[in-house]
Amino acid sequence: MLTVYDLYDLHWIFTNIRNHPDDPVNQIIVSCILKVIRNRNSSEETNAFRNALRAIDGLDASYSFVLTSNVYTYYPFIIKDSFVYDILSESCSELENAICLGNIDRVFDLADTLHNLPIVLSENNLSIPNRFWKVDIQSYRKKWNAKFLKQFKK
Repeated sequence: MLTVYDLYDLHWIFTNIRNHPDDPVNQIIVSCILKVIRNRNSSEETNAFRNALRAIDGLDASYSFVLTSNVYTYYPFIIKDSFVYDILSESCSELENAICLGNIDRVFDLADTLHNLPIVLSENNLSIPNRFWKVDIQSYRKKWNAKFLKQFKK
C-alpha cells in the first residue's frame, strides 16, 4: 500500500527520468514502480518505492534518497483509493512503453507531464483538478497519444 509520502518519492523518480530520459536503468526503475503500484494489497506500509529501488544496481547519485528510509512518528495516511493506483499504473505503463520504444523525446515529454501528477494527487485530496488535465495532460495528448488517461478524467 502507498502513503502520501510515497507520492512525493514518485514525483522525484519521474523528475529524474525527465532529467535523464536516455538512462538505460529507466526501464528497470519503471518496472519496479509498476510492481509496487500493482501490488496495492501489500502489507508494506511505508517507503514502498524506496525499498523497491534499493535492489537496482547502477542507480546514480540522483537516486541516493532511496538509501534512507523515512521513519514516521505517527501512522501515515495510507492510500486506498483505487483511482490513484489505476491512474498511476496506466501512467507508468505508458512511460514503460515509451522507454521500450527508445523514443527519448517521448520519454522526456511524458516524464515532464507526469512529474507533477503525484504532487497534484497529494495536495488535492487524491483528485486531479481540471487545470492539470488542460495544461499538462493535453500537451502530451496533442503530441503523442490522444487517448492518454482519457478514461480517468471525471
